[in-house]
Amino acid sequence: MYKKFKIILSLWIIILSSTADSKVLYQVSGRVFAEGKRVKGVRICATNEKTMKESIADTNENGLFILHLESGIYSIYCLGLKGYVIPRGKRIEVTNKNIYNLNFYLEKEGRISGRVYIKGKNTPVPNAELTAINESSVSTTTTDNEGKYVLEGLAQSESTIVIMSVSGFQVMKKDNIKVFKEQTTENINFELEDVLSVSGKVLEKGSNKPLKDVQIMISGKGMIFQASSRSDGSYELYNIPTGIYNITFADPYHRIHQDDIEIVSGKPLTLNIYLEKLSEEEIKEGKYFGVEWPKKPVKK
Repeated sequence: MYKKFKIILSLWIIILSSTADSKVLYQVSGRVFAEGKRVKGVRICATNEKTMKESIADTNENGLFILHLESGIYSIYCLGLKGYVIPRGKRIEVTNKNIYNLNFYLEKEGRISGRVYIKGKNTPVPNAELTAINESSVSTTTTDNEGKYVLEGLAQSESTIVIMSVSGFQVMKKDNIKVFKEQTTENINFELEDVLSVSGKVLEKGSNKPLKDVQIMISGKGMIFQASSRSDGSYELYNIPTGIYNITFADPYHRIHQDDIEIVSGKPLTLNIYLEKLSEEEIKEGKYFGVEWPKKPVKK
């Protein structure tokens, strides 16, 4: 009798615990339209802002997607379709009811193309990073081995900004670029000068081991120049105007180094830096390495 009672009690506990663990799911649905037509095969992603758990669904032949979500606040994104602008995401709160008609409308994309090259030599600059931003869209890409790039998925606009950055050179920007649907705005080119200003190596203090991927930033006079150290610790920065600047060396595993430097026309500066390794506790805390670059005033 006691044995039978134990079995029944155990079953009852299992039932209760499984009931407690189960969570109610609510249906969130909508359609994706492109040029007024329902589109199949578009992926929709929902991210719970508290747990960061993701749920995905693809549209069917009727352009319909259905997500099954727990209660919470979600960011819903349409990952887009080739040839169309990725629409803005939606922020919703799922409470105690289903949500319908969460629709996305796709419009034909515009594009921007151009080259990044060295002035006077026409030498292509590969792996330059480009970002285009306007009121309704963002696009990123990198240059190929010929220095060419194409920014896709842009909404029509008369005030698109294109930002170009490449290791060793000043970050450059072009404003008020016009983008039209189903057209490419061509020849948005960036011309770089390769006059060497600062070079050197980044090494670990004590071991003299070369440090790779250390982020180097020179700032001053409203300008920013960025570079990353190579596998042998070497780096270069180019075409910095004469003056006094602040230079910062940082990575997650070593103590940040900052200094003021003076750039003199026609006299490249050689600067070898030795970074002190952080302890495991300091690395874990992130005490000496933040998301934002530290600010240190330039000496006058």
